[in-house]
Parts: sequence; C-alpha cells; structure tokens
Amino acid sequence: MSTPQDPRGEGHPAYNPYGQTGGYRAGQQPGQYASSPLPGQGYQHPYPAPGQTPYGAGYDPYGGSAQPGWGKAGSEPVKRPGLMVLALVLMVLAALPFLVGGVAGLATITAADIPAEVLNDARVVQAGGTPELILQAVQLLLGIMIVVALVYLLLAVLAFRGRNWARIVIAVLTVGFVLLLAAGLVSGGAAGGVVGFVAFLLVATIGGAVILFLPDSNRFFSRPR
Repeated sequence: MSTPQDPRGEGHPAYNPYGQTGGYRAGQQPGQYASSPLPGQGYQHPYPAPGQTPYGAGYDPYGGSAQPGWGKAGSEPVKRPGLMVLALVLMVLAALPFLVGGVAGLATITAADIPAEVLNDARVVQAGGTPELILQAVQLLLGIMIVVALVYLLLAVLAFRGRNWARIVIAVLTVGFVLLLAAGLVSGGAAGGVVGFVAFLLVATIGGAVILFLPDSNRFFSRPR
C-alpha cells in the first residue's frame, strides 16, 4: 500500500513527503505535530519538550520544586540540650571511682592484704580457700569492675552523641546499679562516710539517666539522621 503523497510540490513551504497528516509544518515549534493540512492546527507531542515535565515547569513529584523559594521545607537541625552536658559529667563522676579503684587495686593488692577475718572465716576454711585463691577471686572482681566502668563510660559518650540505644542500655544498667547499691547499703550497716559516698553515686547515676529522658533530650534523640 503506497503512502499518500502531499499534492503540494517539493517547492511548497509546507511540503510533506510522508503525507498531509504527519511531520512538522513550516514555522511550527518542536513538540507540535500537524493533525490536518489546515494552517494553525495541530496537537501537542505526547512527550514534553526539553526542560519541561508532563505536569508543568518546576513540578517535583517528590515534594520539592524547581522554583526558587518553593518546595518542601527541610527539617531544622535539633541542637543538643545543654543539660546533656551535665548528664555526661554526672555519669563520668559515677563511673570514675570504680575505674580508678579497680586499676589501683589490681596494681597494689597482694595476698598479704587479705584480711585475717576473711581467711579465718568458717565458710572459707571449709571451702579450702587459701590466700592465693582469695587473691585471684578479688583480682577477677576488680577486673570485672574495671570493664563495667569502661563500658558505662563508653555508653555515656555515645548517648551524649545522640545514640538512642546507648541511653536505653544506660537506663537498664542504672536500675541494676541502684538496686545493688541500695541492697548493699541496707545489709552492710555502713558508716557515715560510706553512706555519703553511696548517696553521691546514687544521685550521679540516677540524675544522669533521668536527664537523658527529659522532653528536650527526647527531641534530640528522635531527630532525623
């Protein structure tokens, strides 16, 4: 089947060798095709011209805009609350006594430092405890104390930097630590100086954990990343 030819000659300005209904017209803009041989008629090309979108200039389907000053406003950064500095200081103060005491104990303790009351305790004698075994047990406890203090300090720094999981772990550790101190304080019958020290540790530990869950701190931890 032959393609209908344009009756206008090749010298005609609107000549179309592929028929009268296709191609561009003379003076016609790109993106607009002729639908009839009548001048001034045509239809828009289904594909947008360069720099345009099917929805108009400047449209952004993802919520933005190409127009200056338009578009979805970005989230403003949430600053770290000033009280979180205090929380970090309190948590460091709560961990330092255990860290320093554990390191000093490991460096200086010997079998001669084991109290005679411990060596002569009926339960220790019955279990076959010797000064060397007791020393090893004490060193193990001191090592565990150092590790826990270091982990607590690391969690405090991470929480200060905005890690939400770190403050949750700190809250769990704080509950366990407070229960342990309270039980030791009640059952030990400690002297006034020890009671004051334990009270300081409780205030520092609880205060630091509480600050991490204040409303301003919650906004800081829930900020977009």
